[in-house]
Amino acid sequence: MKAIDEEGNVKELSIPAEQDTVWIKLQQTTGATIPAGQEIAISPNPARESVTLYTGDLQVEMIEGVNTLGQVLYSQVASGGRSTRLDISAWQEGIYTLRIKSDRGVIEKRLLVK
Repeated sequence: MKAIDEEGNVKELSIPAEQDTVWIKLQQTTGATIPAGQEIAISPNPARESVTLYTGDLQVEMIEGVNTLGQVLYSQVASGGRSTRLDISAWQEGIYTLRIKSDRGVIEKRLLVK
């Protein structure tokens, strides 16, 4: 059996072949972090008039609406809260990319406008 310590070193562990159960005790484990893109939710999607971007604990700086040609058609400074409402009533039907610029980098999410 192999294990990896906190410095990333691989440790080889020997276990008797006749054992069918191995108990592992974890000590001082590190917390798992949620990837930034998974913290963001768009509702409703598909949408017509407006959408709300739920951003959790991300510090969002800017939100851009990008069409399929890569053109930025919409730009809004984030509200600073855990959610931001976007007025999309003037957008044409189609698929857009919401480009969210945050303290953890740029995250892109798809939005369908009907």
